[in-house]
Amino acid sequence: MGLFMDSLEDNTDRLDGFLYPPERWMPDPSKLPVIELLCCPICSFHCLSEDELKIHMTDVHSGKHIYLIINGKVIRDMSYVSEEIDSCELRLTGFNKATVTIQTDDVVEIPDVRNEGSLDSYIPESFEGEILISVGASEYFKKEFRILYRKSPRFRQALMDQEVSNLQLCLENEGAICSPEKWRDELIIYFDSNYFERRYIDAFMEYSLGMKLYMQDKKALSKERLESAYGLLEPFSSEMAQMARCILGVKMNCFSPLKRCKACSPFSVTKAFFIDGCLTWHRPDCIIPDTGRFVFADNFTTLFIKCVETYYSGTDEQFLESIDSLRSHPGYCEASNEDKVRLLAARFWKKKGETEKAREEYLNLRYHYLFKKEAEEALE
Repeated sequence: MGLFMDSLEDNTDRLDGFLYPPERWMPDPSKLPVIELLCCPICSFHCLSEDELKIHMTDVHSGKHIYLIINGKVIRDMSYVSEEIDSCELRLTGFNKATVTIQTDDVVEIPDVRNEGSLDSYIPESFEGEILISVGASEYFKKEFRILYRKSPRFRQALMDQEVSNLQLCLENEGAICSPEKWRDELIIYFDSNYFERRYIDAFMEYSLGMKLYMQDKKALSKERLESAYGLLEPFSSEMAQMARCILGVKMNCFSPLKRCKACSPFSVTKAFFIDGCLTWHRPDCIIPDTGRFVFADNFTTLFIKCVETYYSGTDEQFLESIDSLRSHPGYCEASNEDKVRLLAARFWKKKGETEKAREEYLNLRYHYLFKKEAEEALE
């Protein structure tokens, strides 16, 4: 021990020797690169990039799901069941068993429930109200189902929609400086209300944050918020929720919400184009009452919907001018926007008998996950 200490002291005195002071070999902490790790939501595995996380999710967790089937139908995380529950079944893929907790008037925990395990015997026959079913297939993979059984929730739609409209007006008038966070803070008076009203507020909070981030050109963060809003809005049937879903459907090229559009909906033209594949379309004579409520949409999506309407009811010159304005728009550089504009142009040229111009557009869509079948048929 004495020799070690003597040697250490001797070498620290001779700085030109092999034992350098820390400042000679330790990097300056203030100059170290910041490494942001992404955490897998299922197993807490850490990745350095989104691509690495996607590979991990595909390789390790692909095919892992938890489903709840009531009376033969797969239900969402929030559902209303008016008829008697004759069967309630748990379906697991990628897992052998799960622990299930069912909360009605009492709380029941059921360990080791296997795939296709029946749960209906744990729901009291005379029960009415909210059923909360929590399923844990592993420490990191859990899902919660909230079921309204025989009883509608208290939901002050007029009040909620008015508050949402105030936020949408803020986005329209103030743009990127509008503060959805401040709006939500001002709604703290509703936070002690039921889950459904809180979820409605949270859905439009996410929607509005996503639109604000999009206006700030923070596309990746915007995408996360808008996808979150899409899921939160899914159970709601209000007109404003439907409008928001349609805007997101057109924006993200996920067109299934358009199936619910009524004839007088401002999105009926996009339903005709993407869902029904109509060659012709005419807006019906509708008297739409002015409620003073609307849902904000980004500029590109708004222009695109107008362009689709011009495709059906405008002149060739008006349509081509509209298409050119979309292609010169900053939002056109996004793949999802370019793809639907190309489809619109391809169908226009095909309708006009301009085969080569149509082929030029379809060539860029032959590998598209939604439009490739139409493109392949046009290119044969």
